[in-house]
Amino acid sequence: MAGKSQHLTLSTEEDEQLRRFEQSEQLRPKVRLRAQVVRLNAAGWSRRRIASHTGRTYGTVCQDLKRWHERRVEGLADAPATNQPEKLTQEMRELVLKKLHEERTWTCRQLVDAVEQTFKVSVSAEAMRRRVQELGYCWKRTRYAPCKEIDAELEHEHRASLETLKRGLKTDA
Repeated sequence: MAGKSQHLTLSTEEDEQLRRFEQSEQLRPKVRLRAQVVRLNAAGWSRRRIASHTGRTYGTVCQDLKRWHERRVEGLADAPATNQPEKLTQEMRELVLKKLHEERTWTCRQLVDAVEQTFKVSVSAEAMRRRVQELGYCWKRTRYAPCKEIDAELEHEHRASLETLKRGLKTDA
């Protein structure tokens, strides 16, 4: 692709194949969108118009077209995932399991801090969340809860105050 204003030329077979990709529910949405970008460019649409129409950035549209130019159909597929080595060692996992078996509630951020303090290794909260799920744990949002029975008389007194505040009534103070 020499100039930015040049449009792709597709054969009839390529256009039909790209149309099938666009309409296929078995393909990932990004792959379908890339096929649409290529077809719109071949139909004479400018890159800026394609970006506006598809909700992608101008740079992404240019990258999609470059991928098509270099690798044709293979360029539409997502790049393979980079398999980075696992940061959490077996000792770290054992520490996390030990912490999770305690009587207190642990957030992922707190588990990350515990691992960082013990092993001097930085781990993201998202990575910790995935590992905790892999260990079979799930959680709900933490919330404050009383740790002992509340005195009924005290609760009644405070509930009355709250109801007064909710109604917006003035109190004699």
